[in-house]
Amino acid sequence: MSGRRRAGGPAPGRVITISFPGRARGDRTPRRRGRLLVAVQVVGLLALGLHSDATTRPGPALLAGNASGRATRMLLPRDRNRWTEAYARRWPRASAGPGLAAPGYGVGSDLGQFGVPVPAGLPGEGGVPVGGGPEGADGATRANSGPTVTVTATTTVTATTTVSATGASAVTGFHGWSSGASGDGITAGTFAAWRGSTVTVTGTWDDTSAAAQATLPTLTGSLASWSGDLDIAVGGTVLGSGESYAQAAAGAYLGRWTEMAQTLQRIRGDKAGVTYVRPFHEFNGNWYPEWQVTPGNVSDYKAAFRLLARTVTTACSRCKIVWSPNNGTSSGSDSPLDAYPGDDVVDVVGVDSYNANGNTVVTDAQAWISYANATRDGLPVGVESWRQFAQSHGKPLSLPEWGLNSGSGGGDNPAYVQGMHDWMAAHAAQPGDVDVAGKVVYDVYFNIAIGGNNGFLIKDGPNVNAARTYTSLSWGTSPVL
Repeated sequence: MSGRRRAGGPAPGRVITISFPGRARGDRTPRRRGRLLVAVQVVGLLALGLHSDATTRPGPALLAGNASGRATRMLLPRDRNRWTEAYARRWPRASAGPGLAAPGYGVGSDLGQFGVPVPAGLPGEGGVPVGGGPEGADGATRANSGPTVTVTATTTVTATTTVSATGASAVTGFHGWSSGASGDGITAGTFAAWRGSTVTVTGTWDDTSAAAQATLPTLTGSLASWSGDLDIAVGGTVLGSGESYAQAAAGAYLGRWTEMAQTLQRIRGDKAGVTYVRPFHEFNGNWYPEWQVTPGNVSDYKAAFRLLARTVTTACSRCKIVWSPNNGTSSGSDSPLDAYPGDDVVDVVGVDSYNANGNTVVTDAQAWISYANATRDGLPVGVESWRQFAQSHGKPLSLPEWGLNSGSGGGDNPAYVQGMHDWMAAHAAQPGDVDVAGKVVYDVYFNIAIGGNNGFLIKDGPNVNAARTYTSLSWGTSPVL
């Protein structure tokens, strides 16, 4: 984080942990409906004779669930080798070596980074119109020195939440770790039957034209019957049209955005699942020139993002806004940390992350650790680095697009799938969680063939070893909604 204090938010190191007895991890039996009052009052040296110190601890803090369901606070050592040893002890399966698994890539506006011309829209179940992808050929992985975390006991937090029979929290609106995929077989249930665990979230793209952004055709087409969680990339400006962040910030597209928001509410407002809305996704890459955020347009980008976000959430009560960087940053882009639009307009930090394509190629457990913790020039790249960023802002993390990449040395790498699964499971949100900062709330595997390339597919593709690992694992903690 380069040691900067973020305006409008808490000090970077402040950690408030709310813990309470719960079910053991993996227990999905329904909770009885009831009310849970969680009141945490930390008054420092001022009241009731409670004594607290301000303690400075090196390295990031990690919240996980222990077997009793209580939140457990673990400090991750700043030293990479010590973290590697801790990971190996916590997840011994990561030491299994070859014979693990790996996943796929993004479509819609995402084709540009693969050198595939972007069509006006790709039809198909799961909303295949172009969008999202891995780090570009010159994408960066920027080196994080590891922030100092200061825990101060001078904050009073009072939260009242109702936990429903499904375990969803009325305070956060999240309901555990939703897991799923984009592409074929989602609404028909064939993907869930194949992988052996329920699909509770899917992803789509309606970002390829002004009309698509306003009317969101995949929601009335292939996904009309879908009532679970949904991630939707909506663009904001139209690629190749000459539209700009400056015009967007001035309100030039407000009419279209308002129609988009009303469409989301009309179609998704009565659905049980949460609708996750991703504007300007992968803005720190260079494969979508109009969406690339540079030092010259970063102020306009933030203003445009804030306007679009507030337009959506004003009209759509069940929508949450996802700020969605690519895992690495391309040359010419501004720092994604400088591009962060503000805690008040971001609900989830959603990172698109693929194997290879400029990243460490994960072929074994050790390479996975390098991949997960990667940084470059002080900026996060790996999924663990981004998780720590999300936690520092009090936000949960998601993976709107992740998977195998057939190019740049990637391919059928089971260790990648195994590593992603074990890492997600270690940081998964649980049903009923009140504090979801730094926890994974959803993942969407990119199970779509792009431009005739089926190398991203985890199902019905060439990645048979990765597929075997993927189907051997249990995904998600969220109940079926």
